[in-house]
Order: sequence, then structure tokens, then C-alpha cells
Amino acid sequence: MKHRRPKHRTRQLLLTGVVIASATLALQTIARGVTPAPSGPSTVSPIKHVFIIMEENTSWSSVKGRSAYSYVNKTLLPNYAHTENYVTHNHPSLPNYVSLEAGDNLGMTTGSYLPSDHSLATTSHLTTQLNDAGISWKYYAENLPGGGTTCNTSDPGTPYSQDHNPFTYFDDVKNNAPYCIAHERPFSELLASPSTIPQYSFIVPNDYNQGEKSNSTCKACQADAFLKTTVPAIQATPAYADGGLILVLWDEAGISADPDITPSGLIAISPLAKRGYAGNAVYSHGSTLRSVQEIFGVGPLLGSAATATDLSDLFTVPLVDPGSVVPPVASFTATTTYGLAPLSVSLTDTSTGTPTSWVWDFGDGSPTETTQNPNHTFTTLGAHTVTLTASNAGGPSSTTSTITVNPVVTTAPVASFTGTPLIGTPPLTVSFTDTSTGVPTSWAWDFGDATGSTLQNPSHAFAAAGIYTVTLTASNASGPSTPVAATITVNPVVVSAPVASFTAATTTGSVPLAVAFADTSTGVPTSWVWDFGDGTSSTSQNPSHTFTAQGTYTVAMTASNSGGPSTPVTTTITVTPVVVTAPWSLRINTGGATLGGSWTGDLSPTSAYGNAFAAKTWTVSASSSITTTDPSIPAGTPASIFQSARYDGSAGANMTYTVPVPQTGQYVVRLYFAEYSFTAVGKRKFSVAVNGTNVLTNFDIFAAAGGNARGIARTFTVSATGSIVIGFTRGNENPVIQGIEVVEQ
Repeated sequence: MKHRRPKHRTRQLLLTGVVIASATLALQTIARGVTPAPSGPSTVSPIKHVFIIMEENTSWSSVKGRSAYSYVNKTLLPNYAHTENYVTHNHPSLPNYVSLEAGDNLGMTTGSYLPSDHSLATTSHLTTQLNDAGISWKYYAENLPGGGTTCNTSDPGTPYSQDHNPFTYFDDVKNNAPYCIAHERPFSELLASPSTIPQYSFIVPNDYNQGEKSNSTCKACQADAFLKTTVPAIQATPAYADGGLILVLWDEAGISADPDITPSGLIAISPLAKRGYAGNAVYSHGSTLRSVQEIFGVGPLLGSAATATDLSDLFTVPLVDPGSVVPPVASFTATTTYGLAPLSVSLTDTSTGTPTSWVWDFGDGSPTETTQNPNHTFTTLGAHTVTLTASNAGGPSSTTSTITVNPVVTTAPVASFTGTPLIGTPPLTVSFTDTSTGVPTSWAWDFGDATGSTLQNPSHAFAAAGIYTVTLTASNASGPSTPVAATITVNPVVVSAPVASFTAATTTGSVPLAVAFADTSTGVPTSWVWDFGDGTSSTSQNPSHTFTAQGTYTVAMTASNSGGPSTPVTTTITVTPVVVTAPWSLRINTGGATLGGSWTGDLSPTSAYGNAFAAKTWTVSASSSITTTDPSIPAGTPASIFQSARYDGSAGANMTYTVPVPQTGQYVVRLYFAEYSFTAVGKRKFSVAVNGTNVLTNFDIFAAAGGNARGIARTFTVSATGSIVIGFTRGNENPVIQGIEVVEQ
């Protein structure tokens, strides 16, 4: 609301509308700077999602039974539960909204309504508790300035009211833009993505749909129409279908209404709500806040929520399963545990497990207190046992501590102390206990190593060997004691040399041999020296080394620590020469005999490597002059292969050689030729194909070799699998071949 009248009273605030649904879909939250690890809810509730729908400035008597609220009266009230006596703050709106978030208006009653003019540094508010527990939440607003691209803290006026957004008044939200933007969203996003509905949704319609302002003749009709559209849409989501709850409520009874005598209303819409039920108990905004905290198991209860009645009466089942609540673990700290009378002590609750109530018994006969963090003044001398009992729905838990109140003294103390242990090796941690008499109130310890302490019972770690004189001076109001001393003896640590050992990943292999060594020494070595036996060394703990020459090497390792070096340990590495395997090859002396074992003979009438053609051989006298100096012929090729040949004597016949190969790969095919029959160019022409690809076309041996009785070779590289097929095709004369050589690359 935009009316700027000061408030006259401050009471609990209740959220205008809440929707609670049991879908378990979680929306990821964004950390507020450094966020503690989520602790998770400490209770189990049948309600898993909460949606708050806020309406404005209407007393319950102006809603119930009024025709303008047709949907509320004809649909919601007959089918769900509502309250008859829901008490709110009086005007204006901002303290009501802030109270719903924090259980108190935090002084937000008058003045500017811009978040920039306020600084709420406290982190004790609902959405921070939810975020820290890993529970997703969002504020959804119609006509949100910036449309969710900025952290809005402005108030542009109707139809958006900034004072209806309590979250951006808290520093931990407005000062963290990414966190603020992630949680301050346009209302249109809520139903656009029903599968990502957060566990807690705070829904604020615009000024018209809240019933605060009118752009028609009936403000109430506008508010009722918004509920008629929005409530069924929420009920259609998976979250609501799985045991959901919607609370619709009004932030205050009206601008001039007295909330003491004019209540506003709350409607609980859920399959778990009592059908047609009218609750007559006194409820407040603290009731709503407490119910939300109980549902999600977060605490401690905030402000008025700690004493408010929750909304359990409106439901057919408890808001929280009683069996799921674990009692807290009570603990607390005190600013001091001893001193002179009167002794003022501040006690701070540090209990875990979300306690909701506290009872302090100070052990001095004074009345108990129920505040979470009390201050108490002890006036009675003696030792007082302070007991804290922290409780929640799961039960109580207690813990105690002793506060000692001493009389006023007129003499200085007599210092004394004990230490345990008094002798040992570094680092030696000694616990000192003050046993001084005369009611000391301060202590000065000198540990003899240039350090000290003012604690009554300190612990100290002596890091180095030596003899230390520890001195204590105890003081009170009458002055210091005479110092008292004790000796602490820290002996040096006796360290034994390590026992060296290591392993090698391999101990034999061909050159170059790479070996990884692993230290397995015992006795905590801190350094290592390796000698690899080949003139090289290393100081790594786990080196790798490559032996580049064949031989037998003795590898030695010595491990050391402050106790000295170990006895060296050795192992032998054997490096063998590289065994080079010649590539696979096949050499065929076509039409001739085997030559020296490397050239296979091919004398049979039908070649072992050829088709069943009318095979003939052609032998030239060994005394014939054969020239084999052509550079195409590899050195070392026997000249005798040119003295025999294979050809097909039948007219028009072709030849094929099929050479098997051991594996798929690249092969060199070399063919050897010589012309003996013809003495002129053009007399014998034929073609050759390797694996179906022509490599020689109209090949003329005489022309290629430069004459008769002159040897030549032709070399080709092919890819082959299984075999290489060499085909010879007649041109003007039968083809002829003197030798075939196939070598794997």
C-alpha cells in the first residue's frame, strides 16, 4: 500500500496467501556469497510445497458472505478450511510483509518504502533459513520491474508496489544481485514451468488483482477473479496434486481498521484441509510463519512465531509427523565461568537440531528464563550448575556447565600448576592445569620458547628438542603471585636409516629398453640415489630409465633419511640386441630351375603359380651373352634368371600368375624381361596388369631394353590382401616373362 501513515501498534504478521504442495521437485538455489552446507529439513511433513498468495486491505467481514467474492464463498469456503479470527498488524503494508518473513516488523513502520533507504543486516529470516537448508524458494510478482533481469529495489508505483516485496529489504538479498535475481521472478514463470515449482513460493498479484486499487467499479471482484484463475491453475500442477496446500490470506483488515476487533482472513486449500471448516482460534502472521518453519523443519522459530499458535487445527493430519522430529542436542557457551561477586555472564545457545524453546536454570535459586540467549548476574558465592534444556517437537535435551563465583580477596594468589606430559619427543603437546590458590583472575604463562598464553589452562606444543622452563604468574585484584616454574624436556627423535628396496617393471628386453623403477623402501626415506650401471644416475624416488646399448647392467639404489643412508640394494637388467627380421619375399625363376635357395624354380609344364595354360619354357644357352647392367635391375640379381623364360606357345593365349601373400599390406612387385627372339622394335608387344590395374600397355621388351639379349626390370608397389594376381595379355605376339619378385614392405 502506498499510504504513508505511521503505525500505532506492532503485532505479528501473517502472509497473505500460501500454497503448499507435496511435489518433491527442487529448484536449485543460488548461494548468498558464502553459504553454509545445506543441513536439510529436520522434520517430515505431508506438505512439501508452500505457495503464498497475498491479498490486500480487506477485513474478513468484507469477504465472507459478500457477492463480490463469489468464487471464495461458493467454491473455496464450502470445500476447504478457513479462519474466523485472523489478527494482523494495522496499516501500512510493509511491517506486515516483513513480519511474515522475520516474525517482527524490525522497525519498518514509517518513513521511506525504498529498500535503498533501509539496512536490515540480520540473516535471521525465513528465506535465509530455507536457502541454508537446501530448500528452494522464489518471490513471484505481477508487473515486476525489469522482468526478472535485475534485482529490483525501485517503486515505480501502480500496478507494482515495492513494499509488498519484503525480501529486498534484507541486506543478504539486495546486496547479492545474482542471488536476488534468481529468486525475484515474474509471476508468469510460476505456471509456465510447473515441473520446476520451488518448495516455497511467495506470490504477490499486482495492485488491482490484490484488491488494493481498482481499474473498474469493483475491487473485490478483481481480486476474486484473480483467485478464480490462479488457484485452479496451481491445483492442476503436479506439486499440488501430490498432497498440496494453498493458503490465501489478507495482509491487514483495512487502512482504518483496528486489527484487535476487525480480523482479516485466511483460507487453507488442500486435500489435507478440513472440508468446510471454520477455525475460531486466534491466529496471526506469526501462526503462518511458524507453520511454514515447522513444515520445512527450519529454525530457530523467528520472533512472534515462537509463541504463536500454528495452523494445525485447519488440517485433518498434523503438519509434521511427530515421529520424524529428532530432539535437539543442547549446548551453550558462557563469556566466563569464574569471577568475583557480583559476576555477570552472557550465555549463548549453541544447540543443534533446531530447538524451538529453551529453559535456563542458573543453579543459584533465581527464577528460570526462557529466552534463547540470556544474560545473568550471579551474586551468591560458590559453584553454580547452569542447566540448559532445549526442546522441539521431538522432545527435550539438557546440558550443564559450572559457573564459580569467588569472594573479593585482599591478598595475591599463590601460583602453582601441573603439566602432562613433562618429557617426550617433538612435537610434544603439554596440557597445563592451573592449581593456584587465592582466587586468581588472570594468568600469564611463559613457555620458555618465546611464546606464552593468558588462558587459565592452556595447551602448548613444543616443536624442537630442548629443555624448557615454563613459568606461571597468577594475579588478582591484590596483585601478581610469585612466579612458579617447571621444566619440560623435549628429547630429539632418534631416526633409523631406511631399509632400501625397489622393483623394476621389467628386467630384460631388447635395446632400447625403457624400465620404470618403483621405490619400496621402508623406514621413511627422504632422499634416493640411483646408479643405473651405464654411467647415468637419478635422485627421483621412482625414476624411469632407458638403456640404449646391449649388455648386463647392475642397478643400485641407496635410500636415506636423517638417520643416514641405507645399505645399497641392486638388481640386474639384461639388454639384448635388436633382432631384425627380414621382410617376407617370394622370387620365381619363371621357366627355370631353383637358384641358390632364394629363387624358386618354375620348370613344370604347368606353373605352380600360373593358370593351367599350355605352358612352355624357353631356355637360352648359358654361354649366350646377356647384358644385365640396366639400372632397373637391383644389384645382386643373378644373371641366370634371364636365361630361362615362360610363355604360352598357343596363338592368342594369355598368362596369369597368382602369388599368395601372408598378410594385408604393401608389396613391391618386380618383373624381369629380356628379348631373344626378335631383333627389331615392334615385333613383340603385350600388356601387364597387377590386381586388375594395367601397369604396362603394349610393352615392347626390345624397345625398352635397347636391343636384343639385354635384361631389364619393371617395379610396381601395390596393396594386397590374400594374393597378388599378375596377368599377361597378348598384343601382336605372345607375352614372355623371365622372373617375378614380390617383397613385403
